[in-house]
Amino acid sequence: SPVCTVLDTYLDNLMANVPQLALLLQEQGFIQNIKFLRTDDIPSLMIHPSTLGVETAQPTTTTNQQTFSPELIEMNAAMLLRFLKTNCTRENSTYLLHRTAGDTNIQLFDISSISQMRQRKWVWWLALCSYRFACRLEQLQNKVLSPHDKVTRREYRERQRSLLNNTLNLLEDLADMDGGHHETIAAAVCEHLADTFLWSDEAEGDVGPRDSSKPAPWASSSQPYRKVTPDCLNKAHDHLMNGIKKLTPPSTNARAKN
Repeated sequence: SPVCTVLDTYLDNLMANVPQLALLLQEQGFIQNIKFLRTDDIPSLMIHPSTLGVETAQPTTTTNQQTFSPELIEMNAAMLLRFLKTNCTRENSTYLLHRTAGDTNIQLFDISSISQMRQRKWVWWLALCSYRFACRLEQLQNKVLSPHDKVTRREYRERQRSLLNNTLNLLEDLADMDGGHHETIAAAVCEHLADTFLWSDEAEGDVGPRDSSKPAPWASSSQPYRKVTPDCLNKAHDHLMNGIKKLTPPSTNARAKN
């Protein structure tokens, strides 16, 4: 519906801290006009006839009627976040938030126990969710967080490791249920785990833009992980070796078939 479209657009801009919205008005596949709206004006102007270039017989008023109340939306969002923060307290858990159409009540379900019901599809789904969330945390560290915010980066990294370990545990449970070993995904998870120990705060400043005025170093003298602690290197090595072990059986079978 138009209301949902306006609401989704407003929330996207608000959560991403985007100051404006660009509307591309098309006709028969060709762009006819481009209009910019401030995020604060989206509720009142996004589907207004003057914005869409639609002529109307009704006289326009000086006050544009809002599609919804931004104040009410923000108040409900704050209440929902407080509700989730109060009730989503278990580590490495997956929750499902549900609201029946037309109902004002919401329900929160802890679906982590689904993995204990010996249903392969749910174990597989939970494993992929953990893996995807871990990858998103990695993207946030690289694109959003400041390199100087070491406390938050450390918290993200610990959370990422927890999600990746949870993914490996779920994949092992899936293999025990005759759901396949999924060696390539498990090896990729091990590689991500190794990266969390190599590109940590100890390695900050190791890899960066090289000064073009200086000669390139020889491969033997280039040590991109020279500032990583021995303990982190050993942990990264263990995870990489674990990933290689997971890929060995399918690689051996593939060579035998050829």
